[in-house]
Amino acid sequence: MGTTEHTVSAEEMLRAGGGEASAARAAARAERDADKAAARARRAAEKAARDAAAKQASVRVTANPNPNPNPNPNPNPNPNLKQAAVERARARSDSGLPGLIVRAIRAGHTERDAIVEYAAAHAEAAGGCKTSRDAVVTCLGKEPHREAARWTQEGTRYALTAHEVKTSLDGLQP
Repeated sequence: MGTTEHTVSAEEMLRAGGGEASAARAAARAERDADKAAARARRAAEKAARDAAAKQASVRVTANPNPNPNPNPNPNPNPNLKQAAVERARARSDSGLPGLIVRAIRAGHTERDAIVEYAAAHAEAAGGCKTSRDAVVTCLGKEPHREAARWTQEGTRYALTAHEVKTSLDGLQP
């Protein structure tokens, strides 16, 4: 049992009475196909523009003969400049939550819960920043991973780093 293919001509469809509906479907299909083709062409043009911009940016980058993005030719920058930057960053954070945590550790609160309680009790000294448990614990956990960490973490206990202790002895920190 095979199937027989039969192609219906436009004339036969008109005789059968389905010509108008079929013509409307064909017109809608042609319009949809034209919209799809236009969208494809638009996306291709957008991609070509992005590729051209990326290539132009690549040419600008490769035109620089110095592969070192640091304009300072000295590979070992002045350590005093780095120290000054660290001090400025610490001065900015003394009024915030990290400064409040340092004051808590200096005051003898070395356990996480004690530091959280100290922060809640001295929230006004944090300069209006959050002193919720989540904020304090997040700050406590992030600092030991920073380049110039102000405290270290051992489980739920915290201690000031040697540099922070020295700085406080020198009277540079509140």
